[in-house]
Amino acid sequence: GISLVCAVVCCCATETSSLSSTSAALTFSELRKSFVIDATRDADFFWVCAGRMCYYMSTSIATFMYYYFRDMLHVEDEARCKRVIGFLAILMQCVGMVTSIPLGKLSNRLGRKPMIY
Repeated sequence: GISLVCAVVCCCATETSSLSSTSAALTFSELRKSFVIDATRDADFFWVCAGRMCYYMSTSIATFMYYYFRDMLHVEDEARCKRVIGFLAILMQCVGMVTSIPLGKLSNRLGRKPMIY
């Protein structure tokens, strides 16, 4: 089913060649501007990026937590190390559960838009 749909889309899609394009070369200042977010003009996009950054940082930290406990804190007992990591994971979920409703109400009171993207 999905292979047939992919084949139909590939056969029906028209594509223009980019070999004959005469667009100007990308300058360094244009490249730099593409990585800058104006927080006053694009506040919604800024907060989405900041929230995603915090989320991905926390998940990547959780990935290496076992090795941190084992190598840096010298927790030799593997069962104890896994217990501590499990406890921290449950604690993080409980903090998120307890704070999500009050902070959501505060966000609504401060004028949050219903949908960002």
